[in-house]
Amino acid sequence: MNCSVWLIGQLAEHSRGDVLAEALGAARAAEPPTAWGVCLAFGTEFQDRTVEGQAEWAEWAAPSGRTLVMVPPFRLQESSVPTSWRIVRQNKIDATEARGLPRLLGAEVRYGLAGTLQTPAHLGAVWKDTVINTAIYKKHPHSGVFALTTLPIWSLTVLDHRKALAEWLTDLHQLAGEPAPADDESEISRFTPTADHFAIMLHLCHGDYESREAALVSLAESPVLGLPQAVAVERMHELEEAGLMRGAQLTAAGRGLLLSSPYAVYAEAMEAKRG
Repeated sequence: MNCSVWLIGQLAEHSRGDVLAEALGAARAAEPPTAWGVCLAFGTEFQDRTVEGQAEWAEWAAPSGRTLVMVPPFRLQESSVPTSWRIVRQNKIDATEARGLPRLLGAEVRYGLAGTLQTPAHLGAVWKDTVINTAIYKKHPHSGVFALTTLPIWSLTVLDHRKALAEWLTDLHQLAGEPAPADDESEISRFTPTADHFAIMLHLCHGDYESREAALVSLAESPVLGLPQAVAVERMHELEEAGLMRGAQLTAAGRGLLLSSPYAVYAEAMEAKRG
């Protein structure tokens, strides 16, 4: 793996986590760390958290460069965070046409996935009999990844196939994109956005503007997010200095910050309206 991997929550203390620590060199943490990389956790622990607790974990994966993966076991129930998905019992898997890790672990799979999720073809996410073994959710093309897999990647089998596990997890994590540059991260960590900053960020979600000037003209005409032009210009400059905005667009870090803020619901509504 060319990124950091953490085992979080109960998985960090479980013997199954020992297998992943040995196979991947994964570190252990109680909660997702404030860093880029991959976090692995038991699906049951995620399902047992409150909706607010589930949202906290899901929002960790909002910025690009972060991947949160729920692994077996799961509870046979429906969930709504970060979108609608459910776990079903699957007693028999046809892995005859699978390759890589899905083929290696097919005989050990006990669950199937369903819901409004994406199924990455390059991961072998769907078995021959159309049962889903791996699915992801991305808030937008530039966000990180929330993933679910029914593959028991903590199986002792992977100790004899570490390369296959690393390749599968690397291919999954590549969907999360690149994190913000290090210098941007340091600026972001020192920057505390105000309501005016969030107003600008929400406005940039409303449309694809060819230039900053076009965005300012549109903002001046907005009956909802209108700000005095001098204030808007200064706030845009501050957002750019913090690495949250480039030109007339939010950066991946800016979008991630907005979508993990209390204003996320408004941002998502604006993006949905824009289509």
